[in-house]
Amino acid sequence: MGYLLASLTGFTNITKGYCGKKLSVYVNGYKDASFIYFIRMIICVVIGAILAVFQSAQLFSDIQPQVLTTSLLCGVSTAISLVCWIIAVKSGALVLLDVFNMMGVGLTIACSVIFLGEKLKLTQVLGLAILLAATFIICSYNNSIKSKLRISALLVLAVCGMSDGITHFSQKLFVYQVKDGNAAVFNFYTYLFSCIVLFAAFLIFRKIEKPMREEKAKKDYGKIMIYVSVMAVALFATSYLKTLAAQYLSSVVLYPLSQGVTIILSMCMAAICFKEKITTKSIIGVILAIIALCIINLL
Repeated sequence: MGYLLASLTGFTNITKGYCGKKLSVYVNGYKDASFIYFIRMIICVVIGAILAVFQSAQLFSDIQPQVLTTSLLCGVSTAISLVCWIIAVKSGALVLLDVFNMMGVGLTIACSVIFLGEKLKLTQVLGLAILLAATFIICSYNNSIKSKLRISALLVLAVCGMSDGITHFSQKLFVYQVKDGNAAVFNFYTYLFSCIVLFAAFLIFRKIEKPMREEKAKKDYGKIMIYVSVMAVALFATSYLKTLAAQYLSSVVLYPLSQGVTIILSMCMAAICFKEKITTKSIIGVILAIIALCIINLL
């Protein structure tokens, strides 16, 4: 069951990726990104509330402190990751963003080993090393289709990856601390806290960002809302499925599997939908990633 749930997150992730890429043309800065994701988080909060009520779960009474603290950590890291995500996607290949998120998986695994006492086998360390090699090979793929990224863009990508890693760890921490916890309630509070952070970010960026001169592209708000709504459903589904999968799989299995499937599917989607070139290096990187996932999961 855990493997099925983890694999399904690859498809929800590329759905987010497709809509995010389409949305990026309407985003001129952090202010726009914060507002778009604020709306997206509101939709996620509504989905979480409906699902919790459907499951007869309590949203506001008898909530354990661990649920609030863990969802706060998850919500803040999610908000940071989302703001960085939509800014970074404008300056780099879609696959490159997934590569940095794969690096964040290392942080998740390290935290799970240190703080939750999860075990790490030598074969899994070998698999992670191969996965890291695949990551660097795929990373070089970006330079073959676009100009080299600036240091500032790389830093945004790094922050995105690390915050994504903290988000994943908080999901595992929730399962570890709250044995009978409801995933819908956890995700409800996660996106509620994300809403607060993103709205605060929107207010801050609105004040400090200089208004764009004469570059006001006409925005199709109908399309924007469609993309935002689909992304919201995909985001909630990804988080919900990972929280459920965390009950069955260790971090070293769950998150590399989810991100590995995402990278492979994203490369196919980027080539088909956005005409991004697939090179020999990228193919080698994907093959190594598949080998690494087999070693991590089967040996």
